[in-house]
Amino acid sequence: MTNQNIRQALSTGTSVAADEHMSDMHRSIAPADPLPPTVLNLARDAVLGAIGARSTPPTDPLPPTVLNLTRDAVQAGICAAAAYAAFLKAIAARSFDEICDHTTDRLRADLRKMRQCSDFPALFEMWCESYPPTVRSVPAHCDENRAILDIEGDVGGRRVRARVLLQQFNGQWLVDKEHFKP
Repeated sequence: MTNQNIRQALSTGTSVAADEHMSDMHRSIAPADPLPPTVLNLARDAVLGAIGARSTPPTDPLPPTVLNLTRDAVQAGICAAAAYAAFLKAIAARSFDEICDHTTDRLRADLRKMRQCSDFPALFEMWCESYPPTVRSVPAHCDENRAILDIEGDVGGRRVRARVLLQQFNGQWLVDKEHFKP
């Protein structure tokens, strides 16, 4: 769904067919399981801000399709954040194979190159120590196959911030790239 389609739906109050853009995982979310009103309001404000739409009073309802897309984006963000937490848990456990289970082929190839180094145990331990044991994450962008999370955590009393890209393959969110910020 393009920004133009969302703007059109917002301005005319008409529905925009989006079912063909939704993944199987998103279709399986029971529509009878509503998000709390606060989450929907925050998500609604994020959608309006992201597409540059005019601010509308809270009593002006969004079309059902836009609400479904917003709900799905929020749900995707939650699933992606949970996948990143599982990745961090594997790092904390120092389980190389489990870490690789949570990464895309590209990142997995980089990790396997590291494993071929003669001083791998020390290098791997140093790499694992560079990750915070827990993070606070905020989905910056989510769609059906890609999520970008902004994360913050502490490593040895030092604040660590990063932007993490996750890709969804066969219904599973996998860590693809990380960009740590100073």
